[in-house]
Amino acid sequence: MRKSLDIINQVMGSETKEGIKMSTDQCPHCGGYCLPPLRRSFLGPLTSAPCRSCGERVSVPGWSVFTVAPIIIAVAVVPNYTTDPHLVAMSAVLLSMLTSLLNDTFVPLVKSKN
Repeated sequence: MRKSLDIINQVMGSETKEGIKMSTDQCPHCGGYCLPPLRRSFLGPLTSAPCRSCGERVSVPGWSVFTVAPIIIAVAVVPNYTTDPHLVAMSAVLLSMLTSLLNDTFVPLVKSKN
């Protein structure tokens, strides 16, 4: 189990070359606290933001776009199965929370190319 977690961390880029585990909210430049959660949730692969600690620009990897799949499901699929507006709204909120959880848990910050 530990070996498979190590492989996942390496593939997702959340482990440094020295093998030290980095948190997904640490700056890849200085290792300090980088962005507040709300700002980080709106960060995409084509955008960047300055680190609060060192001022260098950070972004997220390109594969992070797949973490928005639950929102796409909420918008495209759920309304086709029910006409109850309360259920559609509740599904949208729950799937948005799932998207936020996926983003915060699995998407690391990377050095910006901009």
